[in-house]
Amino acid sequence: MATLAALSERLRFELGDQGRSFSETFRGDGSTTRFNLTVSPVDGATMTVRVGQTNVSGTTSVEERTGLIVLTTPPADGVIVTVTGTAFKYFTTAEINQYVNTAFVEHANSTADTNGSRATLLTLPVIDEYPLILLATTMALYTLATDKKRNKI
Repeated sequence: MATLAALSERLRFELGDQGRSFSETFRGDGSTTRFNLTVSPVDGATMTVRVGQTNVSGTTSVEERTGLIVLTTPPADGVIVTVTGTAFKYFTTAEINQYVNTAFVEHANSTADTNGSRATLLTLPVIDEYPLILLATTMALYTLATDKKRNKI
């Protein structure tokens, strides 16, 4: 039984795009609300943002692709902003999920599950998982090869 999370993790493994933890600190100046992380892309869903001792993760906007965080109110002068989370080498979680979903649609277009019904991610035969990951990997590598903005290879 394949899940989107499991297939996405396999795709990240094939691409060498496993997550790595990071922790960064910034000093508030009383007016700045936008802070650029030195790492990107990042996983905004699991990121923790603290202003002083207060967790403001729920009200902080995150541009996952660029690593920009935007607070709703500026931290007071001298207050420390701490950001911790997971960064990746190439792709955001949404992008990885998109590659897996697109590859599934293209690969499993006429695939049937063990009951003869049209396969879903959850009912995809195990033998079809690796070809699906190879197709998703090809799509992701094509993006890396042709997208000048991601020229990190």
